[in-house]
Amino acid sequence: MTATTGQALCPYIEVASMEKRFDPLWHVVGYKRAVFDRGREYRVPPADSTVQSVTVLEHDYPVVDGSPRHFIIHRVEHCKDEVARWQV
Repeated sequence: MTATTGQALCPYIEVASMEKRFDPLWHVVGYKRAVFDRGREYRVPPADSTVQSVTVLEHDYPVVDGSPRHFIIHRVEHCKDEVARWQV
């Protein structure tokens, strides 16, 4: 039936009731930013088996015998992690 006249909209469908309904709407925004430093150890293989040490920026690094042979550089990584999230 229509809301005003009470007549059937269709011979097969009849509206039993009408109502206004308000559902809550949620809108959430989140943002995270982290700036940090962390120590890291880089294991670098030398070019061939004759290399005994490597000089990088006036600092000597001895080649370590192991599997595989490598030299170790200790460095600090400067990191930034940003995450934004929206949810409706």
